[in-house]
Amino acid sequence: MKKTILKVIILAFFILLHKDTVYAGDEISFTINNEPPQDALIIGRVSEVHNNQNFISIDVVRIVVGKICEDHVNLQGVDTAKYKKGDCILFSAKFMENKDGITQCRAVYHYYKVDLKTDNKVRILPSKRDSKAQAMELEWFVNTGEGTGGSNDMIYCMSEDDNPEFIYDLDKDKWLKNSFDKCYTAPDVKKELQKKRIRFCVVGGILIVLVGAFCITKRMHKKRLKEREKEV
Repeated sequence: MKKTILKVIILAFFILLHKDTVYAGDEISFTINNEPPQDALIIGRVSEVHNNQNFISIDVVRIVVGKICEDHVNLQGVDTAKYKKGDCILFSAKFMENKDGITQCRAVYHYYKVDLKTDNKVRILPSKRDSKAQAMELEWFVNTGEGTGGSNDMIYCMSEDDNPEFIYDLDKDKWLKNSFDKCYTAPDVKKELQKKRIRFCVVGGILIVLVGAFCITKRMHKKRLKEREKEV
């Protein structure tokens, strides 16, 4: 027990001593909390690349956080040379006008090419110019729904008992925990909305049945009373 407490104290001291990023105000925090100007954090698949017009058409696979949008959007102002049809992308979207029934948007905080895995989880493929730490923090959130913190060479999340757990070693470029494990559920706004609608329909259906049963019982009771009155 004493050894466990000592380890926690040492770990907390290490984080406080080496911490170099405040996550309450940076882009990662803005992204996962869906702060303006971001409207949604979206995972999609490129359906068409418009090189001459500097945008790509995207089929929406999953909305991680934010507002619901159509199943197809156009992402403006990206480097179209980096993408081809079938590529998958994770991007922080600001919705603009709706043109010909398709929402036009632009990337505000981040956009990455990703490898789409099972359960629509992703492996982010950062470019050489991208911050490795930010990409890995975002990947963890997109796959688990959990926020993260960081030190000079480590990324960590908080455990259920509020103890920091290291999840990624930046020096070794190595994951220490697996976000693709089935114990983690990837956040999905549309799925959550569908679940709410199903619950609403189920509850509504039960209420209709109960009200119907009550009305039938009441009618039968009145009918019996009338029959008794006639007998008397």
